[in-house]
Amino acid sequence: LGFSIAMGVLARRANIEQQKAQREAEFLAGMFKAASPEEARGHEITARDLLDRGAQRIEKELASEPQVRTSLLMSIAEAYSDLGAYDQGLDLLKKTFSHNNWARSITPLDRASVLEVMGTLHRLKGDYKTADPLFRQALSIRQKYLGNSDTGVVESLTNLGECLYLEGLDGESESLLRNCLLYTSPSPRDRQK
Repeated sequence: LGFSIAMGVLARRANIEQQKAQREAEFLAGMFKAASPEEARGHEITARDLLDRGAQRIEKELASEPQVRTSLLMSIAEAYSDLGAYDQGLDLLKKTFSHNNWARSITPLDRASVLEVMGTLHRLKGDYKTADPLFRQALSIRQKYLGNSDTGVVESLTNLGECLYLEGLDGESESLLRNCLLYTSPSPRDRQK
């Protein structure tokens, strides 16, 4: 009976993830359709145009799908970052993240991912004092839900450590980055193999 219940729960989770991935793929396909000759009608469509349109569409079309919305918003914010448009990525996430209903409707781990992306955007802008607490919040959430050896926690430790280094806080930075090495280094038993 327990096995059947566990399998049912796992099957439900897999189905939800599959639906989420399918919805994301459909949205992205629609976003890139704007660059097709039929849609562009002779106008040059830049990557920035696609991102701007995608961000607007997310607000309208995915208001009732917080998990999909979060994933796509982070992807668009990271794409803005790749273009060097840090402020646009931050504005997109801040505007969305400031809505309490949305912030409460996503999982804590999704919230940590959003904080991580926001921290990264601030760090890339050179605003380390703002990035620092965002990385700390993301780290705290990930440690609570994932434990210390998860790759998400190591990512948060690395980002915070780098930020602290850039702030000139070498001692604290070194301590965090050494912890990363402990979590990613092979165990003594693995080293003997």
